[in-house]
Amino acid sequence: MNRLLGQLNSAQPFTWQSFIWMSIGLLMLSPELLVESIGYSRITWQIILGVTLAIQGLLILVANRVFIRGRTFGQAAFTSWFFVLLVSSSFPIVFKIVSTAMFSIEIFPSIPVRFLTAAIVWMLITLAFSIAISETQKFQKELTALRSQLEDANELELQEKRTFEELRNTILSSVRVSLNKAFRQIELEYSGSQASLELKRLVDEVVRPLSSTVIQTSAHTEEYSISKPVSNISFKDLLSRLVDSNPFEYKLMPIIVGMSSFFINTWLMGISETLLSSAVGILVLSGLLFISNTVFKFFKPHLGTFAAVFVVVFLMLSSAVINTVVSQSLLQLENIFVGILIMFVEFGVLLLGASMRTVSLERSKILTQLEDAIHTVEWMNSRLSQLIWVEKSRLARLVHGDIQARIIAVALEIDLVAPNKNELASKLKYLSESCQSALMSPQAETSLNAFVESLQQIWAHSLKIDVDIPSDFLRVAEEDATAKTSCIEIIREAVLNSVKHDQAKNVAISGVIPPTGERVDLATLELTITNDRALAAKTSLENLRANGAGHGTEIFNQLCTKWSLTQDAHQTTLKASLPWSTALVAEAG
Repeated sequence: MNRLLGQLNSAQPFTWQSFIWMSIGLLMLSPELLVESIGYSRITWQIILGVTLAIQGLLILVANRVFIRGRTFGQAAFTSWFFVLLVSSSFPIVFKIVSTAMFSIEIFPSIPVRFLTAAIVWMLITLAFSIAISETQKFQKELTALRSQLEDANELELQEKRTFEELRNTILSSVRVSLNKAFRQIELEYSGSQASLELKRLVDEVVRPLSSTVIQTSAHTEEYSISKPVSNISFKDLLSRLVDSNPFEYKLMPIIVGMSSFFINTWLMGISETLLSSAVGILVLSGLLFISNTVFKFFKPHLGTFAAVFVVVFLMLSSAVINTVVSQSLLQLENIFVGILIMFVEFGVLLLGASMRTVSLERSKILTQLEDAIHTVEWMNSRLSQLIWVEKSRLARLVHGDIQARIIAVALEIDLVAPNKNELASKLKYLSESCQSALMSPQAETSLNAFVESLQQIWAHSLKIDVDIPSDFLRVAEEDATAKTSCIEIIREAVLNSVKHDQAKNVAISGVIPPTGERVDLATLELTITNDRALAAKTSLENLRANGAGHGTEIFNQLCTKWSLTQDAHQTTLKASLPWSTALVAEAG
């Protein structure tokens, strides 16, 4: 019941789809029933119903445009219910007025229950179609969003490969052009000690600024989300989803179907016969749906989509036929067409109820899958951002360190050797090639364990660093170079901040690999760095609040899926989660 109320609160009271389907149903099914219960011709009742529906449609249009304005039951509860009750009550009134005015037909001369059932039927159909249309639309949007998000994840995987090549080519081209231009100018304009001086000046005026330029180079990536426009889902896709869950509900549906039969039978017989027929129908249908549920569960694993749909339709139609024959035979109903009409109404109610129920269940599954898909893309966005940052930092360190060293080494060699013009050209050519080779080759990195040990040595006289990083964490870091470099940068920045801002004397570094559950491909490493800040110090957290995001914050945002900085009376704690690739570690293992 709570689920049904929730679905109703998110539905609009009136939609053009529900009014059209309701009108088609009334025009097709009601005339024969009215001929049997009151008389006159079928065409007469079709005309009366057509005029009535036109007036009702105008009333709904005014209510929707002027008062409800596209809001749902939950957004405008009083207004929505008021107009649903008003339109439902007006249906038998308008129907009676039109019948009397056009053909002088008395519809409710002595059976007031017909007036009540007509209003109730209109209201129930309105509510049923409101929920059905709303759930189907949300189902389509969520299923399309799920597909879009999964496509985005696949595209992001491909983008990872393209991005690094584009990034390298952009950076290498920039570095190559700048260095070659400078080398060429030195070759043409200088010689001997002058060339040496120009190479040293090149380090200060070109190479060092170039390392900053590398860091600022844009990789031209975009983060994905579920903002793509929603496209239509095919009927085949909907059927496939609808038969994924069992559509036979034998506890509540027999009562709903019995109510629909009751409302129809009030136009054909007395109230006592109607109650008897409905009670028998509910009991018979409960047994039939229970049997259908058992049969469908048994055969479903062996059926394809369309075969499963055929079995569902066949079992529902069979249940409606048997139920109608049994319940109507007790009343000795002679008009076969009316019996068929009642049978199709019961079949329609069964099918509509099953559709609403299965769509609701499938929506819950899709929402879970969608949340998982969004989490996947968020992880991949963070991973891609991490990879890009690490690659740019590697190239910047190469330019700032290795390239500088090569240039200075050649400058010192020129001072010692004093080469002639040809020898100078040869040395500059070699320098250019070696610089380019260094940029193209991966740089040898220190291990995470070795880095932490070197950090302890650097701060040995002013800071005690305790480390508790388990072997499985270290193994993952060694196999995934990007994750290792990210850990090093975060530890380096956190330790520096501990000394610089917190005036700490002790720092504790620990690491764990949190459990991933079923999604082993969304793995993270979790670092915790805690310091015993001085009470008088302006803490890292206070500095962050006072000065806003700085270089450290930029590093954490770039490398982490999430991070937090907290403090209490005695310590400041940084917690950082970083993505790592289980595929890389599995391949290495």
